[in-house]
Amino acid sequence: MGAKFVHCAGRKGAFMARIVMLTPWFPETPDAQQGKFILDSAQALAQRGHSVLAIVAEPYRLGGARRKPDWLPAGVCWRALRYPSAPRYVARGLTQWFCERLLAPQVAHMAQTFGADLLHGHNERLAAVAIRAGRAAQAPVVATWHGVETHPRMQRSKAQAFVGRVQHGVDRAVVVGDALRRHYPALAQRPDGAHTVHNGFRPVDAAAVSRAPWSDPWRVVSVSNLQPGKGIDVTLRALAQLRNLPDWQGDWRYDVIGDGPQRRSLEALSHSLGLAQRVRFHGRLKHDQLAVWLGQAHLFCLPSQPEAFGIAYLEAMSAGCLALGVAGEGPSAFIVHGQSGVLAQEPSPDLVAAHLQELRAHPSTAQQIALAGQERVLSEFTWARHAERLESLYAQLLRACDPQSASLAGKSL
Repeated sequence: MGAKFVHCAGRKGAFMARIVMLTPWFPETPDAQQGKFILDSAQALAQRGHSVLAIVAEPYRLGGARRKPDWLPAGVCWRALRYPSAPRYVARGLTQWFCERLLAPQVAHMAQTFGADLLHGHNERLAAVAIRAGRAAQAPVVATWHGVETHPRMQRSKAQAFVGRVQHGVDRAVVVGDALRRHYPALAQRPDGAHTVHNGFRPVDAAAVSRAPWSDPWRVVSVSNLQPGKGIDVTLRALAQLRNLPDWQGDWRYDVIGDGPQRRSLEALSHSLGLAQRVRFHGRLKHDQLAVWLGQAHLFCLPSQPEAFGIAYLEAMSAGCLALGVAGEGPSAFIVHGQSGVLAQEPSPDLVAAHLQELRAHPSTAQQIALAGQERVLSEFTWARHAERLESLYAQLLRACDPQSASLAGKSL
């Protein structure tokens, strides 16, 4: 162990670390969307000279364990662990007990064998495992919160107390967007607070863009898991208000990409609002297929609340879509209302409809906003920038844990 602090041209105080990522998410195929952000983060760190071991921890499932991927990028290793789990948040405390007791010793052994300098857990369940394993492996622990658990069982005092204990127990707490801070009051009580490290995104290939002129009937798109709070129902109701206005005549269309527990009810809502001929539900798509739809769309509409950050918005904006989100939520990190996108004050059909109509009535202004948003996200929110920020956080932590390394690093600069 012991991260190597080295001098690299253009990278003051750069170092090479061995990082164990403990995560419940990871893609099962090279083109799978689910969990791709974890692989992208690991790959971006590996491209900066770090070594990453991704340990994917999941409940036992039908069909057996995952197959070891043979397509991992250079610098990224992979292991899989499983644990018993009760479904649908039932007996969550018991599941957590099994998870920590069974996984922590294995993770600690893997970390020691790997020569880990630090452990990085993703979500509170595996952050708790990382804390136990880190103590055994004598390695500091970072944890990232990517969103908010909306299940009613997670709002109970016992569940909230568990989350608070984990957030106090890690050496560094990270959120992917500032909007998450208000949902986790325990983070404000940490001496160092919470650190914001935005996720990156994979830009849409310019070759996939085949958008019709902004004066033509618009193509509106949403990309999301179809679950409560994502705002697909809000968008449907807003479009229902607009469909008979002069600016919304012609062959406009709304494409919904994604799947989830609300799909059937949203399809039924579309029919009941008289939008069946305008709205299409496409299910989950591969990234190259998604790029085609984003490349045709004028407006990305997702009035989602809560929204931790919003990679889907970034991907849409990189394709030249004008993005609409909710003020105070994750997209506020990269959307300045009226300049690089549009932010509704709340996820209300009336407000969203008003914004859509204003934009549709002024297509040249809408196009200018979309272009400004595209330029901003392509320059500021890449995976390379994500890795730079994460690397800085790791370096500060490891220097705090090992003053001798900090002293040697200072002399080498």
